[in-house]
Amino acid sequence: MSLRSQVGSGNSKVLASLQGEEGPPSLEYIQAKDLFPPKELVKEEENLQVPFTVLQGEGVEFLGRAADALIAISNYRLHIKFKDSVINVPLRMIDSVESRDMFQLHIACKDSKVVSGELSDSCVRIHLRNGAAIARCSQPEISWWGWRNADDEYLVTSIAKACALDPGTRASGASLSTGTNDASEACDTDFDSSLTACSGVESTAAPQKLLILDARSYTAAVANRAKGGGCECEEYYPNCEVVFMGMANIHAIRNSFQYLRAVCSQMPDPSNWLSALESTKWLQHLSVMLKAAVLVANTVDREGRPVLVHCSDGWDRTPQIVALAKILLDPYYRTLEGFQVLVESDWLDFGHKFGDRCGHQENAEDQNEQCPVFLQWLDSVHQLLKQFPCLFEFNEAFLVKLVQHTYSCLYGTFLANNPCEREKRNIYKRTCSVWALLRAGNKNFHNFLYTPGSDMVLHPVCHVRALHLWTAVYLPASSPCTLGEENMDLYLSPVAQSQEFCGRSLDRPQCLPPVFLLLLKSNKWFYTWFKFYAFYIVFPSPCRLT
Repeated sequence: MSLRSQVGSGNSKVLASLQGEEGPPSLEYIQAKDLFPPKELVKEEENLQVPFTVLQGEGVEFLGRAADALIAISNYRLHIKFKDSVINVPLRMIDSVESRDMFQLHIACKDSKVVSGELSDSCVRIHLRNGAAIARCSQPEISWWGWRNADDEYLVTSIAKACALDPGTRASGASLSTGTNDASEACDTDFDSSLTACSGVESTAAPQKLLILDARSYTAAVANRAKGGGCECEEYYPNCEVVFMGMANIHAIRNSFQYLRAVCSQMPDPSNWLSALESTKWLQHLSVMLKAAVLVANTVDREGRPVLVHCSDGWDRTPQIVALAKILLDPYYRTLEGFQVLVESDWLDFGHKFGDRCGHQENAEDQNEQCPVFLQWLDSVHQLLKQFPCLFEFNEAFLVKLVQHTYSCLYGTFLANNPCEREKRNIYKRTCSVWALLRAGNKNFHNFLYTPGSDMVLHPVCHVRALHLWTAVYLPASSPCTLGEENMDLYLSPVAQSQEFCGRSLDRPQCLPPVFLLLLKSNKWFYTWFKFYAFYIVFPSPCRLT
């Protein structure tokens, strides 16, 4: 045996002894892939492929699809492939990632770049009788350059096609209403008509024309192009109709509410009270919101057409219209359980910024983000309760209590801006839910006039002359009473009360004659009888006796 072969044989024996014939290999010979094994790839769809060349040591961990892009995440980078462009962001360059709602992702980088992605539109309701759907989204990204997005145009068009494929009970020949004749097609669709409840939709094979309801005015929608937004052009969205409702933005609503608070907190002047209330434009804003919701409900129920609702960002005026339209269409959302589901799904889960709008956040001094959007919507529900007192399971006291705890911060339901922030701050485990108070068998919030089983679609009167000021919320001394209150001060004359209470009561004229007040104070039997009479006959809604 030569010397070279002896040396080679000796090296192999040494190498074998170092590696170990039976045990694991020595640390000197373990590779990086053995110490750091790659994670299993997660795909949203099985047919997705990695859109880039994987580097040495890089492992792709996630593949998903957005509305107009393909998203890939590895242990090194975030890769977003659009139709005409590609974005590569190293993970160490990402400064913050914000999920503003369920369908928008905003990524801020350390080099001041911002990447945003629109995940998809959301279908929030499908009409069982005709298959028409209500969808919601945010504004399209048009900008001054008039950008187009083929995937977005295809998605909007697909909504109408999908509704035509699932026409509900309309295709089976089921009668939508007894006694429907040709005159039903000529029924009045004016916003101020609450007497027409006809519905007749002819089934057609072609998809119905999609209604795109933009909550803004046309001027405001065009002005948003300076920020990269805009509105849909009917030339690029075939078989679609765009309608602008002209609802005011949060700044106008905030100013209107401040004027309303000033009018309700000062000493009333009977000569100009109504003119002062009109100058706040609060009821006018409620009227426009109700008209938008009625338009959505009529389009879905009477015409059998799908509707797509959006404003600028999709978390203020959009949930106002969609949630109100669902109350008009579906009696389930007029129950206690259904109303909770509606608030949780259309407001909380879709990312309405309760923290900023109600001033709960750390930057509460910033007035530009504050606006009573949710309060305005509850006021609209209160207007429906006034016009249809027998079709809601809850009463006015339920809505008043919900308003109070929206701003009280005693419950965690309305804290933070979106579900991601609530999950991050562990709000669900550290706080109680407001629904435990409003639904735990509390009969004070039940409407005794409620008649269940009615499938009637609501057609409210939306004109300002039919709306009422919500005195239980905006006037300090007129909060609704409950059956368990035994406080006689509610029934006393303002003269018999303290001067401070007289100032809070705004010197409003008393509603009961002095003889009734005397009897109520001196005769306990008469007081018991009158309380029964007032609550069950004269004042079926929460009473206001002062």
